[in-house]
Amino acid sequence: MSLRLRWVLLPLLGLSCSERPIPEPIPDGTAQRYAEALCASVQDCGCGYFESSEACEVVVAEQFDAIAGGLRDFDQECFDAFLASGAYESCGTPQEARDLFPDCAAFYGSAVEGESCIPNALFGDMNPTDTCVEGVDCYFVTGVCDNDPPFPDFKSEGDICSEALTNNCFNEYLYCDEGVCRQRAECDEPCTHVFGCHFGFCQGLQEDGEGICTPRLDFGDPCDPKDYYSCDPPLGGDYGWCSPTTQHCKDTIPYACQTILQALGPSTY
Repeated sequence: MSLRLRWVLLPLLGLSCSERPIPEPIPDGTAQRYAEALCASVQDCGCGYFESSEACEVVVAEQFDAIAGGLRDFDQECFDAFLASGAYESCGTPQEARDLFPDCAAFYGSAVEGESCIPNALFGDMNPTDTCVEGVDCYFVTGVCDNDPPFPDFKSEGDICSEALTNNCFNEYLYCDEGVCRQRAECDEPCTHVFGCHFGFCQGLQEDGEGICTPRLDFGDPCDPKDYYSCDPPLGGDYGWCSPTTQHCKDTIPYACQTILQALGPSTY
C-alpha cells in the first residue's frame, strides 16, 4: 500500500455489522476521502485523464457533493471497507475489483418507486441503486425508480429525451442532444456529439467541437484518448478502451479508469 493512500484507506472500525446504521447525513470530509482514494488510483493505474491527482480530486469531490443530496443510509463501516479492500490501488479489471469489494452498500438513494432518479456511476458498486431507495432500481431508459418497468417507447426524430439517461431515444439511428432526439451521422459524415455517429466514433470532436464519423479501432491500434468510444469492444472482452499512457486500444480497463470515464464523461478532462 502506498504511503499517500495509507491514511485514506485505513478503516474506521467500531460500528456494529449486525444491522445498517440509523440514516444520517454523509459526514463532512467523506467526499474528499473518496476523491483521494479514487484519484490516486486514476494516476497510479495510468488512466491519464488529469494532469495530477489534485486536479482529479477537485472534480470528483464536486461531483460527489452534487450527487450526495439524493443519497441516504450512509454506512461508514461499509464505506471504509470499500476503500480498504485494495481494489482501487490494485489496478485490476472491474470484475477483479468486485471480487475484492465487501458485500454491502455504502449508500442508498432517497427516491421511492415511481419517483425520478439519476443513474450514478461515480460510486460504482458502493451505491447499487443509484438515487433510489434500497430494493428499487433506477431504470436507465426512463429515469424512474421502477423494478417492473414497461418496455420503452421507440422514439422518433424530434421527440423529447434526456441526455442523463443512456440511449434514451431507444433507437439505434438517433441520439439525444439538448433534450431532443436527433439523427445519427454515417461514416465519413461530420458529427458534433460523442454519440452522434450511427457506427463508429466522432473522431476529432474534442479539438474544435466538430469531428468526422470514423469506424471504431481494433485492439492494438493507435488511438487518441480524447476521442470518446474510439475502440471497438472485443468479442468476449469487457471494454474497448484507449489507454492514455500507451495511446493504443486495449481490451481490458482498470476499475478506477472505468469508474472515472463512465461517471465524468469526455467533457470533464
